[in-house]
Amino acid sequence: MANLTEMLTNSQVGYSHESDAASSVDALSITYCDDTATTKSPVQPESAQTSVRCHSCSSHCHSFPYEPTTRSKSFSNVKDPQTVNQIFSNPPRGYTPLVSALQSIFQLPATRRGYDKKVLVFIATDGAPTDDYGNINVQDLEHVMNVVRQIETTHVMFLICTDDSTCVDYLNEWKNTMANVDVTDDYRTERDKAQRKYGLNAPFSIGDYIVKALVGAIDPNLKAI
Repeated sequence: MANLTEMLTNSQVGYSHESDAASSVDALSITYCDDTATTKSPVQPESAQTSVRCHSCSSHCHSFPYEPTTRSKSFSNVKDPQTVNQIFSNPPRGYTPLVSALQSIFQLPATRRGYDKKVLVFIATDGAPTDDYGNINVQDLEHVMNVVRQIETTHVMFLICTDDSTCVDYLNEWKNTMANVDVTDDYRTERDKAQRKYGLNAPFSIGDYIVKALVGAIDPNLKAI
């Protein structure tokens, strides 16, 4: 809880969202960042920081191994955010193996039926999933999300790391059709969405953005932004 309280204070999160953020503290957090051109996008540094903040707010973290043929970013049990910043200092390479990555994640004991905590899976990605040969396999990923994932207890937040919306249209569609799945874009895009919904004078701080990313896959009100 100390990590969360510090984040709320430093990020000036709206008071109305504090209870929403607190609901995620007892959830196990798994963070996976794909390995493609993400770090070449102008929004990548912001997305990396969002991943760091979301991960550091969870009191229970889990490791996820690197893809052996690529350079994916994954981290857990991190006490100092600078440790994660060091992970992001190495340039990525390879494709977007979300299908194999999520199959592995959804086979972990914590994500299987009977585990007594919610699981929050944060996925930072810049586009459509691919197989080991670079072929797009969105349908395979959809199967994993709908069939392999324990939908009732495993909540998934996709953090978009690209300014090309056409690369992630499928995710925005899933946000509206899949249970316990949400998508968070860059700060300016999310702020504009909130102000279109609640009015141009509606406040939307960086803290509100972080909370939306943190628990949007759990809280239907935040998901609706």
